[in-house]
Amino acid sequence: MRTSTPPPPRYDRILTGHERRQQDRCWRPLGTDDWLLMHTLSGTVLIGLPDRERLLGPGDTVLYQPGAPQDFGGDASSASWEVVWAHFVPSPDWLDLVRWAELAPGVL
Repeated sequence: MRTSTPPPPRYDRILTGHERRQQDRCWRPLGTDDWLLMHTLSGTVLIGLPDRERLLGPGDTVLYQPGAPQDFGGDASSASWEVVWAHFVPSPDWLDLVRWAELAPGVL
């Protein structure tokens, strides 16, 4: 059985990070209450979608809407995955900036 990854800590406006992750997985079946933006700097990451997995590499960005399941982690073909990320709650005037093509419900 998979173990759910805990939500991010409480924050004010935006929480950001820069990590080099190994082949660990993040699985939040109910997503989070905020948006999650991840941009791959190096390595590869697999993101799990309801009907498939998608491999992302350097320069690729993914955006999870609130409540969208989050399933991602390092790919076996890459020793590590370097990512910058941000959890945030957009103000209403930002919403036009987050209208991207949808990969799956809630995953852009």
